[in-house]
Amino acid sequence: MTPLSAVVTTYNNADTLLRCLASTAGLVDELVIIDSFSNDATMEIAASYTSNIVQKPFEGFAAQKQFAVDSATHDWILLLDADEALSPALQAEISALKLHFLEAPGYRLRRREWLAWKSPIEKHGRWQHPWVKLTDHLRLFDRRVVKLSQHPVHAAPFTHLPAPILKNDLYHWGDAPFSRRRIKARAYASHYSSQKGNWKPVWKLLLAPVWAFFQDYLLRRGFMNPVLGFTAALHSAYACYLKYRNQLRF
Repeated sequence: MTPLSAVVTTYNNADTLLRCLASTAGLVDELVIIDSFSNDATMEIAASYTSNIVQKPFEGFAAQKQFAVDSATHDWILLLDADEALSPALQAEISALKLHFLEAPGYRLRRREWLAWKSPIEKHGRWQHPWVKLTDHLRLFDRRVVKLSQHPVHAAPFTHLPAPILKNDLYHWGDAPFSRRRIKARAYASHYSSQKGNWKPVWKLLLAPVWAFFQDYLLRRGFMNPVLGFTAALHSAYACYLKYRNQLRF
């Protein structure tokens, strides 16, 4: 059996962290939490699942996640955000992989979004339609082979080697309400603009948000959730607009 460490970075995630940590219980051999000095109930929730908690000042997304991965005891890592949780079916799938030893350098997890969580229309919120094309993310990996990118915002594991996609879903609750998503989008845009040599031509500002909406609503079939999918696609376009507005090069 392959020993597995789950690593989670946190900051004021009391709303979602319990689901995240509960989904790893009984599956992983070690749970590591790196917290950026939360001031809500995050630490109490974390302490109910592990004593392996380190509080570290936030020095950037890439640095924080790399520190978390480096803090693990085992080479095989399950990297989760605090607003994500393994579905029961995905827990069983990973457990079966562990029993037969993990052979690929890493495995990609398909992420299904809960739409309109804690919004004024929360009572109408729901999971993405089964026919929506889900994004997939490399989250289960061998750190001896797979490295983390230095992306200013979405730092993530990457490899040029084949990484199979697991069949079952990783659940994502994202930010709630949509007003908080807008706040985070502005914060992300600020991180992008702080990166030297990251300037973009003006045509990106005009076309990239349209392409972001087109991808989410049409190519990924967000229209299967007509109203909520449309709203989520608009948010993607808005976040893309902010990103490129802060990086304009005339």
